[in-house]
Amino acid sequence: MFQCRRRQGGGASTPKSQKKRAAETVEERARRWRRWQEIAFGHLKFTPDVFYSMGIFEWYAAMDGYMESIGADRPENPALSGDFTDLDAYAAPSKSIKNEHH
Repeated sequence: MFQCRRRQGGGASTPKSQKKRAAETVEERARRWRRWQEIAFGHLKFTPDVFYSMGIFEWYAAMDGYMESIGADRPENPALSGDFTDLDAYAAPSKSIKNEHH
């Protein structure tokens, strides 16, 4: 089963994959985000409301199930929490409606 990998402890060495991701530009991270949207809306048939309301662990659970269903190999470098820095600018605006007149 695929799992989200979290970095444990505060070790002095940084994994190679984390160093590579730290060197990515905002545009490269945005391309990855766009790919996730393509998977969510295309392969998984999620609506935007479902996709944008998901937490990261829900997303990984959905991806794990999808990847397992198509027989894909486990990724060598799963996404880390630092991969989501700077992506707020690319998020869709909130569609929540608040009734402020009561």
